[in-house]
Amino acid sequence: PTPFPSLPLPPPLTLLLPPTTMRSAGAVLLAALLAAAEVPADLITDADRTRFLAALKAPEASSADITAAELAFFAAEASAALGGSVRNVCKKITKLGPKMSLADLYVASKAGCTFELSKKQKKTLQNALDSGIIVDAYKAVAVATKTKIEVNYSTLKKKLSALRQSDGTFKASEKSSRSDAASTAFAFKLSSAVGTPEKASSTLTAILKQGKSVDRGLYFTSPGRNRIVTTAMILETIVEIDGIEPAKLNAIAKFLTSAKHVRYTEDIYYLSRALNILSNNKVSVPLVITIEEGKIKVTDVMGKPQKAKVEVTKTTKLGKKEEVIKGVTVEKDGSLKSLGTGTYQIELLVKADKFEETATRKVYVPVKVAPKTAVMYVGSSAKLSGNEQKLQAKYPGSFEEQITTSESNYMLLFKMSLDSDIRPEQVFLAFTHEDTGKTAVFVLNVSGKFFNLKLNTGSSDFTDSTFGPGMYSLSVFVGGTLLEASTIWNLGKVDITWPPSLPKSGGLEELKAKPEIKHIFPPPPRVPNFLISVVFTVICLAPLGILILGVDMLGISIKFPSGAQGIWALGFQGSLVAIVALNLAYFIFLNTFQALGFLLILSIPAIISGTKALNFLNASRHKSKSS
Repeated sequence: PTPFPSLPLPPPLTLLLPPTTMRSAGAVLLAALLAAAEVPADLITDADRTRFLAALKAPEASSADITAAELAFFAAEASAALGGSVRNVCKKITKLGPKMSLADLYVASKAGCTFELSKKQKKTLQNALDSGIIVDAYKAVAVATKTKIEVNYSTLKKKLSALRQSDGTFKASEKSSRSDAASTAFAFKLSSAVGTPEKASSTLTAILKQGKSVDRGLYFTSPGRNRIVTTAMILETIVEIDGIEPAKLNAIAKFLTSAKHVRYTEDIYYLSRALNILSNNKVSVPLVITIEEGKIKVTDVMGKPQKAKVEVTKTTKLGKKEEVIKGVTVEKDGSLKSLGTGTYQIELLVKADKFEETATRKVYVPVKVAPKTAVMYVGSSAKLSGNEQKLQAKYPGSFEEQITTSESNYMLLFKMSLDSDIRPEQVFLAFTHEDTGKTAVFVLNVSGKFFNLKLNTGSSDFTDSTFGPGMYSLSVFVGGTLLEASTIWNLGKVDITWPPSLPKSGGLEELKAKPEIKHIFPPPPRVPNFLISVVFTVICLAPLGILILGVDMLGISIKFPSGAQGIWALGFQGSLVAIVALNLAYFIFLNTFQALGFLLILSIPAIISGTKALNFLNASRHKSKSS
């Protein structure tokens, strides 16, 4: 272990307060969500903006699914939305001229570029309107509106009618197998553009029923687009429809703010656009409350200040015994009045326009704490007798003398006080070995107003943690969550002379290369001469050869029995062949237990068939003798 750096203060706690349900007529209830992470997931911080702007410049931020014009437009718009440099992309887009595709023309119209359409491009727009593909038709309508050219909507009206489903949703095209939320949202805008508007309430219901819930969030999907892009498109449509419930809008906001770790330009564009819509809409603006340096700040998800009134309804100081603190108020500048050092649980009442909700928070108020005095006793007993060497120091000074341990003075008794009643969580006594630079840390025990420690330098508890005899630097570390900064107090030197260092035998320092291990494998066993083996094999097979030749020379005929006797004889001979095959298998691949198991099975038919065959043979002999 090494001395730790200054302990940081606890991070500011942030609370998201999105509107959710109605409390009374014209009033919306805000749902309070306590952010447990260091950086609240529902707030776009400066670090998030920096990360987004860096991703927009990265080569991997591009996607093969979008054109160069779309990439330039998305990057420029996202950069502007995130507070980056504002770039004019019209020159880059319109220089394509007649080569601009429908997608290029659409982003050019959204960027406010001035351009003229060629005959081929006008025909492209009309074909998109007549294609029956809702997205292409929507882009074509946007370009036609921008350039003020006349197009025929008659075919589009028929296509929209054909794509409309019985439940009010729309399919993306005639080839689509099912409807989706994005196509339904685009169809709602298209129908208004061509003069046959859909009913807003039924469209809103049709869109929302296609949403999917996850972790209190609401998102949408559509073919060819990811969740972020699709949900942002849906949000842009439904905030313009009267009747959207704040709870639904907040669920969408919950999903979008939880998906801020994106790296593609298109995703960053749609996410930043959606977050700006959340911060600027007439339905519901999620609020983020941050307490930093004792001051309450109310912002939206993009960090823009919002008007809201915050009241403290109850304050409880946490500790071994909870204590209710009265008189805590919020000043005009947002600071909390009458809060001393400690950890508090505060109930807040937040009011913004007609929004009102209570929330419970934890607040840490730090304090400056430093050591006050330190005393070290060096003796031979765990109890003070008055004969010990005593050394004293006041912060930030050190002991006037060097501490030396020996065989007769091996006990160290340390005692320290602080200049505050606060009890930090981290108070250590550290021994740093000057030769190796390594540090051993011991935790000080709390006893009333003091921190104590008893160390026997000859015990295994000390020797196993330190680094042998030698000179050590003695320091005190003080730190904790409620402290403004940690403290390192250098007290002086301590010379550990007892117990003495162990002789160097068998330790890690003695590890070295051992002599090479030389192993001689046993010589292969002697085998007989090849000719001897062949002769032995011939001798073994001679009886079989004599039998075969003798049967032929003596004119003996071998015939298989007939009738029932033949069946049993065939079974007996077959079982014998199987047993011979089993022996061959045993030598090739079977182990002993497997071979014994198969032999047990084969022995049953061999015994039965052999017995029956011999009984028939014996009966036939008796019959021939009697005749």
